[in-house]
Amino acid sequence: MLAQRAQEYQGAIKTGRTHLMDATPVTFGQEITTWLMQVEFAEHKLLQAKEDLCAIPQGGTAVGTGINAPAGFAEQVASALSEQIGLPIRPLEHLFEGQNAIDRPAAYSAALRGLAVTLMKLSNDLRWLGSGPFHGLAELNLPELQPGSSIMPGKVNPVVCESVAMISAQVMGLDHSNQIAAQSGNFQLNVMLPLVANNLYQMGVLLSQGIHKLVDKVLTGMQFKTAEVAAQVATNPMLVTALAPFIGYQKAAKLAQQAVATGTSIAELAASQTELTQAQIDELLDPLVLTGQK
Repeated sequence: MLAQRAQEYQGAIKTGRTHLMDATPVTFGQEITTWLMQVEFAEHKLLQAKEDLCAIPQGGTAVGTGINAPAGFAEQVASALSEQIGLPIRPLEHLFEGQNAIDRPAAYSAALRGLAVTLMKLSNDLRWLGSGPFHGLAELNLPELQPGSSIMPGKVNPVVCESVAMISAQVMGLDHSNQIAAQSGNFQLNVMLPLVANNLYQMGVLLSQGIHKLVDKVLTGMQFKTAEVAAQVATNPMLVTALAPFIGYQKAAKLAQQAVATGTSIAELAASQTELTQAQIDELLDPLVLTGQK
């Protein structure tokens, strides 16, 4: 779904931001694609951790030696579980590993935390972009999901984004608990695996619910204010960055300061205070060129 929304806005110009300050232009499509790449990387790490988690220590019995376990027990258990749950379950090569350490569940927990980090970043970006509508960034219209705040009629709050941020915080906290549990094993047994198993279940449920709400209630229906934002880009003093290689950093900085102080566009200042031709200025300051779209 993010790929579809990115394609929809691939040519829609906006101002990039670094340190929360105006920077050179990007497109809404590039911004959404970045979210998509983050989610796909989190998915990659989850799948990798899931594969590692399919190796189980059943058959190690007391300390990992397999004492009193029938021959072939570990393989038979793995085969039966694979058939029941549809995953490639297999015995660990060194059964001791899964009993005195729970590194594999801890790695899966860390991957879930990574997804939570991405979701919080995405949710906070959406909250910033939709802030306003008069005194915020106001680049994005979020779907109206409730009639207003408890005291201000008509106020649209980013309630789903906020709930996903809270879910993410909770998942990060559960992962921290899991990492403490993982380092608490003593010699041949880590007794905290039940805690980790319970936490992993909660993390999975929370993230699944949060993702479905974010997709259904926000990402599908959000609309970017492309025309208004594109008009703002034309007056962004940071466009002068494209001129710096031709007029020098110091001259470019001076033009940017003048643009901020006077409200004059960089294009106008460059035309009157540099030796660049109008054609050069138009080409260098073309926002789509600056975003790599041309």
